[in-house]
Amino acid sequence: MKKAIKISAILAIIAMLMLALTGCGKDESKNKSSNNDNLVATKSGEDSFFGKYEETVEISFKDNKADKIVMTRELEDEEKAESISSVFEYLDESEMEGMKVERDGKKIIITLEPKTFAEQESLNDEDLSRDSLKKELEEDGYEIK
Repeated sequence: MKKAIKISAILAIIAMLMLALTGCGKDESKNKSSNNDNLVATKSGEDSFFGKYEETVEISFKDNKADKIVMTRELEDEEKAESISSVFEYLDESEMEGMKVERDGKKIIITLEPKTFAEQESLNDEDLSRDSLKKELEEDGYEIK
């Protein structure tokens, strides 16, 4: 009988310790994934202005709203990328507000503020949520990663 009481007491103590320890610590994964996930979309294409290209759109979110949008378009050759980026250099400052354009070899990198992106795409503020942008990109032929 004493042996059974000892075992029961030990099991009760272990159960209480396990319950006490399971509540410790932060669960940052919930908060991080719901608020700050990046959305990465890719697409291949070809047109008369850019030629063949690979495009990647990376959108970072804060509080389930787009916070930063980076569009990278890699072209076939560096000359084409240089001529296209020089077109952006001649744009008026008012046309470039909220947009930053850089060139890295064959890549043209455009960083947009969400407000500028929304204006260019005729979107309203509600359309800048993760789900809305994901749906929009999929409809435009992008593959979401």
